[in-house]
Amino acid sequence: MNSIQNSLLYFGRMHEHTQPNCSAISTEDAVSCLLAAASSTFKFDAPKYYEKMSGDFGRYHENPWNVLIHFITTPIGLVGALSLLRYYTRSSSSLLALSSVYLLSLLPIVPNGTFAGTMLLCGIIVFLARKLKLNVIWSVVFIVVGYGLQDLAHICTGEKTYQSTYSAGGAIDLNNPFQWAGLLMEHSYYLLPLCIHVAMPFLSPLVPAEVMSVLDAPLPTQMQQLHAFAWLLGPLIVFAFGSYCLDSKNSFCFFTGTPYFRRVLRCSLLLSEENITKYSSKGDKDSSPSHESRQNDLRTVRDWAIAHNPTRMHDFSLL
Repeated sequence: MNSIQNSLLYFGRMHEHTQPNCSAISTEDAVSCLLAAASSTFKFDAPKYYEKMSGDFGRYHENPWNVLIHFITTPIGLVGALSLLRYYTRSSSSLLALSSVYLLSLLPIVPNGTFAGTMLLCGIIVFLARKLKLNVIWSVVFIVVGYGLQDLAHICTGEKTYQSTYSAGGAIDLNNPFQWAGLLMEHSYYLLPLCIHVAMPFLSPLVPAEVMSVLDAPLPTQMQQLHAFAWLLGPLIVFAFGSYCLDSKNSFCFFTGTPYFRRVLRCSLLLSEENITKYSSKGDKDSSPSHESRQNDLRTVRDWAIAHNPTRMHDFSLL
């Protein structure tokens, strides 16, 4: 019970700047005030919260060697995490969609330089996850090695970890597990932009002051406004990556509600001839040697259509 109470107090402190003043009110307004307090608890000023977190994070990452090592260890761990997703979906489309949605969520929060650096790191991580094609065991190894080397970097440079500030000085706060889990998720979610943030001071002597002022400035208002339509852009990004090409190995066919789920499975686009043996060894009933792939046939049709370059009027005449 104490851990739950501490967790509730933590969330209350995190959002305390939005709490209404309920002192000295009449009895008839008590219910309205309580409803307003409950509603305001879920109002979250992400830019201000990130600004505070980045300041706290920076105090534990002032050694340039520690910062440099973080640019190795953090991608290692994230490559392992994304490789698990890629292994499940059997393609990189889901990684691209996840990265796009993640970057969309950062638009109103981080400045120009941090956003550009985060976007570059996301691209590198997705590229490595796609090229390495790690299985489950190696993906877990990458996560563990990245985490362990990151802690080792703090030990070697004599800097405490940021995680120790909310883990009772250790790795896990068993006395307040809910509070610890919430802070760990926030730490992990913002880890990439935080790494870029602590590297910016070491970049300033190398670039002109005018460039640094642009990197430290907020993102253009037009880009920040995209976040207001995240409820629409997020699903569109997922569906766009999911149906980008008819004869591609489409990772989004694992979403049973999507329109391309049956199309991909019935046309056996996931199974090119060289992969039939590999998937049949896993006991997939749809990947038996008798299940012939139609991928090459679809490629032939597409190439023929492109070569003939049909006019718009010709397209209508075929309807």
